[in-house]
Parts: sequence; C-alpha cells; structure tokens
Amino acid sequence: MAGQAGYTHAEVKEFGKQALEAALAANEGDTQSVGTRTMNAWTHVYEQISDLISVMQANGLDVWVVSASSQPIVEAFAEKVNIAADHVIGIRNVVDANGKLDYNFQGCGPVPDGK
Repeated sequence: MAGQAGYTHAEVKEFGKQALEAALAANEGDTQSVGTRTMNAWTHVYEQISDLISVMQANGLDVWVVSASSQPIVEAFAEKVNIAADHVIGIRNVVDANGKLDYNFQGCGPVPDGK
C-alpha cells in the first residue's frame, strides 16, 4: 500500500476502478507481467455472490464488505455488487493535511495511527 502514498482517496479509488474494468474485460486465463512475475490479468464477479447480495439486500439485511485490502480499492469493487462505500471496511491509510494518503495506517481500537 506504500504505492498509494501521495495520492488522494479518490485517486486511488479511480486507479482501482480502472484496473477492475480491465480485469473484468480480460479473458479467463489472460496474464500480465508485474515486475519479474507473471500474474492473472482477469477477474470476474460470480453470479452466485452477486445474486446472494441482491437477495439479502432485498430482504432488509445490511450487507457489508470487510477486507484486509486497501479501503479505496475495495470500495471500487464493492460498487460492482451494489454495496456503498460506507459499507466497506478495509485497511485505511492516514491522510495528511493536504488530503493525501501517507505511508502509515489508521489505528484500530487501542492501536494508535501509524503503529
């Protein structure tokens, strides 16, 4: 997540949206080079999970996404299954005075920011 430092939450979310759109448009089995590694270049949203989320929401359940991934990146994906950003809990960077993410993470419970 250090690569996100210096960008705003909105900018990182937009990077996530662009990467997600490219991965959703790719064919299953497509690969990409990241540094010296070859990795999957595709993803998809399983119809079953999308349907499950819709049914739960239609029946009054409050659906959330909880992830150990970056908050703005998870928000971008959650939108694809109709889950609002305020129902996403991910890893969150500390934000500096200019509204840019820094290298530290927000604390949780008794753990202070940056620890």
